[in-house]
Amino acid sequence: MRVCFRCGYHFNKVYNFNKHLKKDNKCKLKYIKISRKKILNDYDNLYNKYYDKLVELKKNHIDDNIIKCIKCGKIFKHRSNCNVHMKKHCPIIKKENLMDEFLNTKYNLLKIEYEEKLEEKLEEKLEEKLEEERIKNIIIKESLENKIKDLETKLIPIQINNGHIGDNIGYNITNITINNFGEEKINMTAKDCEQIMSNEFNMIVKLIEYIHIIPPENRNAFIPSLKEKYAMILKDQKWDLVERKEFINNLIINKNIMLEKMLDEFGAEFTNVNPNRSRNVINYCKNDEEEYKKIKITANLLLFNNKDIIRDTFETKYNKKIQNR
Repeated sequence: MRVCFRCGYHFNKVYNFNKHLKKDNKCKLKYIKISRKKILNDYDNLYNKYYDKLVELKKNHIDDNIIKCIKCGKIFKHRSNCNVHMKKHCPIIKKENLMDEFLNTKYNLLKIEYEEKLEEKLEEKLEEKLEEERIKNIIIKESLENKIKDLETKLIPIQINNGHIGDNIGYNITNITINNFGEEKINMTAKDCEQIMSNEFNMIVKLIEYIHIIPPENRNAFIPSLKEKYAMILKDQKWDLVERKEFINNLIINKNIMLEKMLDEFGAEFTNVNPNRSRNVINYCKNDEEEYKKIKITANLLLFNNKDIIRDTFETKYNKKIQNR
């Protein structure tokens, strides 16, 4: 029996051994680096020198062609069997997959928890910011209301003589014609517009007062009683009853439109009022339910509290009484 020191293969016949070393394709070098010619010419000496070493090398050698699982080391004859094993049966891979699944699940749960906390934090910050803005607006509003009260105290009151209106700040009632409701004559300057806008949240009611209360020729609407559901408007020297709630709503809408037109026409001439601020206040009053409710109440009170002035203007001008209805 002979052995090839290069590849470690054993041969029972010398003929086969010699043929192996003389063939055109060299055998694969696995163990001892030595030429085939030297093995043929000096086999006996090489045997004594390298055989034990060859046995040791073969014992510790791992064949590159062996098919085995890279995780658990199990050996297979066929690559397909090894693949099935690694996909379905390898305990180490199963354990690793379970661990990966566990870690992914834990990561997703932590991610959801983090996002929920982040959302709660953002909501808290938003609520805090909104509360700060609300408090700030309340302070601004109170400050403006105080300024309005100061301005109101400085206004020249309407002059009334013995319950009837006589000369009213330069007006002679006998020389005027009281306009129909909806046909008011308005001579407004940029200064008048800016003064009305300076009232901020009370600007709609101030505009109603400016148009329907202050000038005698436009005193054409009033509310006779807050307990009744109607108001009175002037048409061709006759007072017609109208549904009060609808009347007030339409009056406020009309004055909102007028305010916006006034801003478009005179806003660029303002010196002490910010037109953008005024436009924001107008939009806020239109869209905020509580603020709109306050405006309606104030408008009702204005036309009720000044009913006697409006009555007296009409009765003095036309020398006839308004029938109580």
